Amino acid sequence: MKSLKYFILFPVVFYFLSSSLFSQTDYSNEILENSFLKTSKKNNSNLSNHVDSIIVTQDDEDKIKHIYKYNLDGNLETYFQQNFENDRWVPSLKFMYAYNSNGKEDSVIFQKWSNILWIGYSKLFYTYNSKGNMILLISKIKDNGIWQNEWENSYTYDSSDKIESYILRGWSNEQWLNFLKNSYTYDHNGDEITELTEKWTGREWLNFSRKTSSYDANRTLAVEYFENWNDMWTNNAQNIFTYDSNENNLVKLEQLWENNKWESQKRTTNTFNTDEILSIVLVEKWQTIRWNNFSQCTYSYESNGNMIALVNKWDGSNWLPGGSGTISFSDSSKREFNFYAVSEVNVFYSSLTDVHNNSVTLTNYYLSQNYPNPFNPTTTIEYSIPVSVTLSEVEESNVTLKIYNILGKEIKTLVNEQKQKGNYTIEFDASSLPSGIYFYKLQSGSFSETKKMIFLK
Repeated sequence: MKSLKYFILFPVVFYFLSSSLFSQTDYSNEILENSFLKTSKKNNSNLSNHVDSIIVTQDDEDKIKHIYKYNLDGNLETYFQQNFENDRWVPSLKFMYAYNSNGKEDSVIFQKWSNILWIGYSKLFYTYNSKGNMILLISKIKDNGIWQNEWENSYTYDSSDKIESYILRGWSNEQWLNFLKNSYTYDHNGDEITELTEKWTGREWLNFSRKTSSYDANRTLAVEYFENWNDMWTNNAQNIFTYDSNENNLVKLEQLWENNKWESQKRTTNTFNTDEILSIVLVEKWQTIRWNNFSQCTYSYESNGNMIALVNKWDGSNWLPGGSGTISFSDSSKREFNFYAVSEVNVFYSSLTDVHNNSVTLTNYYLSQNYPNPFNPTTTIEYSIPVSVTLSEVEESNVTLKIYNILGKEIKTLVNEQKQKGNYTIEFDASSLPSGIYFYKLQSGSFSETKKMIFLK
């Protein structure tokens, strides 16, 4: 499956998938590759919007589209994955999220497309304590049409509600079997100092690896130090970080312990624009006596916040398109998105409102970015008509929502009627139209707003 070449990381859902936890081999390269994002005070997040859709071009030129739909609380409700095959987008995966009354994830259902319908193949279930801390996460998998336990994570917390430990167990022979345990310690500021990983031998917990973190005077991460257990703790790897005066991570130096000394392996240098948003990531690798260019990722932003990230490769003299690397960013809700072995990522954002049925007062017109975008052949448009009283009071205004082509010619009228003040959703079907750029315009009274959408067959 194409999706296995990278992960889309949301908090907790794929927490257990770190490959270093499932291998007894030396995992120093995994450490060096994947620990960058945790060190930056700021990265290239869109500060006011949520990710609407992402088109990823992998290093083998395959294209994958990720679509995100949110509920009115701004929580992720549905995730879709589509693959671009035979000049069209084909459904692949669908994840559906449910939340409890406190807005915490209650369950996630994972489905795959079988050419005619969605078929569930995995589920996650969450349990919380009275403080809202997750204490249990259970995964179930469908086997011969029957849902079976697969694995579980159980969590404990200290008096400051910091994770003290978690234990990963697998389901085998109708019982839970210990597999792995992580324990954490913190300093007086609440910053993580140690992460101890132990593996279950069948009788007892045995040391496996240990990470120790140290911080500078600004409480930014200065050094990550990794050790392996071989009857005693032995050096494995370390990451050293430097920052600018605004606490943005400028350089990450990655080293391995080889021949009884620290040997440099890779250096990542970050450049930020005037808004302190990440714009260039340069990766160099150490070869004998000097640093050599390896890859360069450039992040560019449109006025509406949409982002394009491109990975370039070094041919010895020039930067060329078509490189392969990791592209990472987060949205306004601090959801992290990490794509591996990719050459290009296009991110489309949309704004969300805090409208909750009949209980909230609407004070402004609102026209959402259509989702998905780009789309084929249908897309959804949401809009709101404001009023200074609650939605239960009937006040109406004439509303039009029209579609135009790139030449400004009206293509279709989706709405042209009196509307009660409130929130509305409408679907646009472009199956009879050619691929291209289209515009949709919402107009009511003196208000008018136009947005762009892209139809790709």
